Amino acid sequence: MNSVTAHDYAWIRTSSLLRFMMEVGYTLTLIQGRTPREVLRVMEAEPRGSGEGTAGLIEADDAHRAEVDDDWDESYVAGAFSAPGENGDWTLVLGFDGGMGGLGAVHGDAFEGLPGRGAFDQRRQAHRPLLLVRGR
Repeated sequence: MNSVTAHDYAWIRTSSLLRFMMEVGYTLTLIQGRTPREVLRVMEAEPRGSGEGTAGLIEADDAHRAEVDDDWDESYVAGAFSAPGENGDWTLVLGFDGGMGGLGAVHGDAFEGLPGRGAFDQRRQAHRPLLLVRGR
């Protein structure tokens, strides 16, 4: 095993995505054994097109915030994709939801209808400490 150095984490200081996520708050959820389409269906997500990479997700969030007039509106933008894993594929969902819920907290009952092998949430409210949650 290699030792980890400060240089290994230097990207954190220059990452525009991480800076944006820390500013607005986010939820990052991993669900094993379910496709992005299945997870988004359970979330009752409204399709808003597709984008390329994290820049596309940030652009979609900016557009969404510009069209929402209500400060109490709880809708948010999320992107999902599949990632290979040692024991099967995972779906990763990144949502700019202010870090308030986490997909398991908001849609927990619905996820019980999708018997995946595991679900994990990581969330951070804007300007607050990081919260890690393991579900199922």
